Amino acid sequence: MIRVSDAFGETEKWQRRAGAIAVLTAVTASGTFFSTAVAAPSDGDFRTAAVNAIHDRYLVVLKGESAGLAERKSNARKLLESYADAQLDYVYQSTVNGFSVQMPEEAARRLATDPAVDYVQQDASVTVTGDTLSSRPATQAVEDQASWNMDRIDQRTRPLDGKFNANNPTGPNSGSGTRIYVTDTGVNSTHKTFGNRVKFGIDTTADPSLGYAPGQDCNGHGTAAASVAAGAAYTQDSGDVTHGYGIARGADIVNVKWGNCAANTSHTRQLAGLDWIHNDSLRLYTRSAVSISYGIPDFPLIHNALNQIAKSGTTVVIAAGNDSADVCGPLANPTYTNPNLIIVGASDENDNRADFSSYGKCLALWAPGVNIPAAAHNQNDASTDFAGTSAAAPAVAGAAAVILYGLPDTAAVKARLRFEASENQMHNIPDTPAYLLHVGGRYQDTTAVNLVDGGAVTSTPITVSDQADPKARNYLKVRVNITHHTRGDLALDLIAPDGSVYRFKSPNPDTGDDINQEYDVDASSEAPNGQWRVRVTDTKSDTQAFDGRLIDWGLQF
Repeated sequence: MIRVSDAFGETEKWQRRAGAIAVLTAVTASGTFFSTAVAAPSDGDFRTAAVNAIHDRYLVVLKGESAGLAERKSNARKLLESYADAQLDYVYQSTVNGFSVQMPEEAARRLATDPAVDYVQQDASVTVTGDTLSSRPATQAVEDQASWNMDRIDQRTRPLDGKFNANNPTGPNSGSGTRIYVTDTGVNSTHKTFGNRVKFGIDTTADPSLGYAPGQDCNGHGTAAASVAAGAAYTQDSGDVTHGYGIARGADIVNVKWGNCAANTSHTRQLAGLDWIHNDSLRLYTRSAVSISYGIPDFPLIHNALNQIAKSGTTVVIAAGNDSADVCGPLANPTYTNPNLIIVGASDENDNRADFSSYGKCLALWAPGVNIPAAAHNQNDASTDFAGTSAAAPAVAGAAAVILYGLPDTAAVKARLRFEASENQMHNIPDTPAYLLHVGGRYQDTTAVNLVDGGAVTSTPITVSDQADPKARNYLKVRVNITHHTRGDLALDLIAPDGSVYRFKSPNPDTGDDINQEYDVDASSEAPNGQWRVRVTDTKSDTQAFDGRLIDWGLQF
């Protein structure tokens, strides 16, 4: 266990052994960035934080590379042997060759001149700004009286119908089997909206030394963010049913706490969280998403850590910030213009850019970020109101978790989210793509139908009556689950309410068995409301005793 200390000099034990990264410049959650000042090379490369500097706390980056964590620890201790006042904090596992340390400035400047040291960087504090939390009565609308944000994202156009077509909480399209890393102020793991899905990751704050449990949310920001990503419906102690706050209602939530009770953190603590995620042995690379509702500083080590996570196949979603500024211009922080990351802006109840939301051509999506119901941190069945791009980003992370299966990387996830998004619905978005998050709109029929050897069968109908979009458009997706000994023999057709037939799978030479797959269908000329069916045709006769079965099928608009 490595001894670490917080930004105010209080010592704690790191709650779970992990490397970290560390940091330098100051940043706020709204996306404001600050540069650093660099001392003369003759004094070694010693860098001070221009704003929000933390006294006597530094990142030390070493030259070259080391073999592993044990060697990194050994190198750090050897370097600090001659510094009596030095307190070793974090030793980073993989994202940077170095460590963070508490020591007097004079000693840190001397350390910067050591031949083994590349540079020494002063740490800086980070606070959440611009996002709001306020109390809300515990009783919430049920699914057919959904909150405006959930109602909005399952419809492509207005008027809204007051409903959210919820995903199955444990089955397909729920995010089941995925992990969402919520990097924030902790998560109230006992809130009923989460069930038993919150998994403790790491707590890089000093809060446990103040009597809080590791990962405990004593602020509220993190619990709210986690619930917008993955909060499910639940029954309160009073017996009332509360609708789900989030999207990926079957996903596991990994609690990566880097913000303390005041929502303050530092770059060393943020980067410790990223380094832990990168090295988490349970991370399912292409079945995981990272939700970041804090600002990201303009610094190469942070860009590198985020890139390492994203390029390993894990989707990284970041709030655009609440400065009402273009974060994508010529002088933009490279994190926000990195195509491997998904940057999210906030919309309001009227599909306008929220007046605080940052914007720009590098944004991938918009999502609701004003008056968002969310889970409270101080009760197990209470709610709060959440606002900011910090509320928009976890919604997109939840949507990403729902569609991760089978997609190889962030680029594919971003493309799929945009394909499923509602286009041209947003207003007041200067030089920004007009993709508004869309999920839900899913319908399922679970009535099994036996197939006929050498013949065709038709499913029981799915009746759609709540789609406001006048056309199904080319977004329509059909998922089928079929058992059959030779899937290449099967032809699959979608039958629209007016009787039109759309073939989405033709017979082919594939000799494999069974089909459990989603298909894109261009039904742009069809109105969505009415009865839809699937027809399964076995194009060949054989001597099999059991020809197979259509187990279930579904639609998404």
